[in-house]
Amino acid sequence: MTVLSQETWRPVELYGGAIIAQFPERFVDVSDFRPVPDHQEVWADGASDQSIVVEIAEHSNVPDSDVGRFVFDDLAVANEASSSSIAGFRQLGAADAPHIPPETYMCLVSGSQQACKGRDAGQEPSNTVQLLLCIIRLPQHGSDLLVTVNAPSYISPSSSAAQHADAQGQQPEAGRQAAAVMEGVLRSLKVQDWGLFGG
Repeated sequence: MTVLSQETWRPVELYGGAIIAQFPERFVDVSDFRPVPDHQEVWADGASDQSIVVEIAEHSNVPDSDVGRFVFDDLAVANEASSSSIAGFRQLGAADAPHIPPETYMCLVSGSQQACKGRDAGQEPSNTVQLLLCIIRLPQHGSDLLVTVNAPSYISPSSSAAQHADAQGQQPEAGRQAAAVMEGVLRSLKVQDWGLFGG
């Protein structure tokens, strides 16, 4: 049985229904608990400290061949990561995201970042997060759609995340779980209202 088939999935509406997708049931809408910027959708599983982030970003003026590293590095800065590394990169196609127009450039970057979380920022020790980043380029709308799955592979026992998550220390399944979540999200991701992006 695959990791994907072990999850129970449900339909979710993002940006008021302008985008629809399937998420694992264990992820809940973070905006129900705290403010989230209008250009983001953040869903989290408190037990594993994993999260799915969908973000509408301004179209970055870099070539398709460079956009993966550019956005990954930008996320590392935003996350105040003390270190980050890219482990893999591949261009995606219609088989990966069948509801996205086939001429759309899409890529998937995998890597890891080491960072403290929330109130732990700037303190030791930090958590190691496996990160999958999908970039869907929409230059005709002046936007890039980013889908990120974050899955901690090491949760420091003294970090704030360990106080809320059911697990701490090494999380050997993090990478496989993140890949399965990303696969399911992309297969179901569908834009219902392209006016969301403007342009």
